[in-house]
Amino acid sequence: MNRIAVLGLGLAVASIMACGGDFGGAVKFISERTEFPAAGLLHLELAVDGGRVVVIGRDGATEVTVVPLQPAGEEMQGQLVAIQGDDTLQIAGQWDGADRGVELIVPSNLLLQVAASEGNIDVVGMAVGAQVATQKGNIHVSTSLSADCSDEDGRKLQVASEDGDIVVEIPATLNATVKAATDDGSIDVVDLPLTNGVTHPQAVQGDLGNGDDVTVEVATKKGNITLTALQ
Repeated sequence: MNRIAVLGLGLAVASIMACGGDFGGAVKFISERTEFPAAGLLHLELAVDGGRVVVIGRDGATEVTVVPLQPAGEEMQGQLVAIQGDDTLQIAGQWDGADRGVELIVPSNLLLQVAASEGNIDVVGMAVGAQVATQKGNIHVSTSLSADCSDEDGRKLQVASEDGDIVVEIPATLNATVKAATDDGSIDVVDLPLTNGVTHPQAVQGDLGNGDDVTVEVATKKGNITLTALQ
């Protein structure tokens, strides 16, 4: 079991099984562009070490497309595996170097759990909440949180890094409760009209709109946080 527990705001983010756990699916090794059917898929879980992760949400997508990233003309190094369950797809990988990793194109309403021990993570174009955490690396997340999701996780955005900067883009028109904290860094709020809360250089809490629909929680122990309106 690969568990990343992140302190701050009480977050315990992205408990994800690595290959070899008790997930109960067949292991598939990925060495080139690979598609997985998205029909019936509820969760995408990524457990990665090193490199970089890029997740792109696409409206109307019917597959999860996994593309190993490496410099042009070079052979793939490291390991990338997938385990498919009834309603969950798990991707696990390990790389050396910031120019290697994985890109995924996914349905924009797919629930995500992304956990990295090291590496930068970009999650863009999503329409539901997500859980994104890394022990060492920067994170960028953009989501409209606009999809009608009955799953409670779909109405929560939780983003955390032990050591790294975080940028989160959400619509200024949301009804959301927003919390952000850093132990060693600063917090910038750009074009998000937060009310009913407190603002401190290292902690922000407030509401967008009536605050009732979704929850946004962002924390880093060492790094800066930027909360900004999705354009």
